[in-house]
Formats: sequence, structure tokens, C-alpha cells
Amino acid sequence: MPVLTAPDSHLNWIAGLMRTRRECGEIGAGEWSPIKTGNDAIPGLRHDMNGSSTVILNNLSNTCHTIDLDLDEGEITTLTDLLCDRRYEALDAENPRVRMNGYGYRWMRIGGIY
Repeated sequence: MPVLTAPDSHLNWIAGLMRTRRECGEIGAGEWSPIKTGNDAIPGLRHDMNGSSTVILNNLSNTCHTIDLDLDEGEITTLTDLLCDRRYEALDAENPRVRMNGYGYRWMRIGGIY
């Protein structure tokens, strides 16, 4: 008989993280580059491969921060959230700012299959 876990359990979070990572071939095989966020507490990485890109942001501090993403308008309009600590609003192409909670994270895909 399968073991049932709560939807918000740590086990389900880890399973979701593993599933998302497997679906992001850019992370393991693509070219990576840092993304300027303007905040040392929030490093950003971009992985590019075959016309698809993954952007990963992590707030390493326990306080909220707002950052500006160094992406062009076409990239911002095709962003899709893959894994996040909360529901984020879509980015504005003219003002690509993200407010991240303490220890927040956001994985996004630019273009690609999603």
C-alpha cells in the first residue's frame, strides 16, 4: 500500500525539486552564466542550450529584497515559472523587478517547450 504524504510536506517538495531539475536539461548540459541582480544576497544563474534557457534566483538572506533582472524584453515576455517558493506575478517587460522573500527561490524558463 503506498504511503500518502501531505501536499506541503518536505518529501513532496523534494520530489517536485527533483522532477523540475530532470526537466531542465539546460542546467546539466548547457552553458551557464551569472545574471546581474544588483544584490549580493540574490545570486542569479542562467543556463542556455538549444534555444532554451533556465534562470535560477535564490535569496540567501532572511530578509525580503527587490532586484532588477538583466534580461531583454523578448526574454521577459516568454518567462515561465518552473519552481518557486510562492506564486509570483508576471514580470513587466519595461520594469523587470522581482521581490523575493527571505530564503526565497524562483526557477524560470525562457522560451523552450513551456
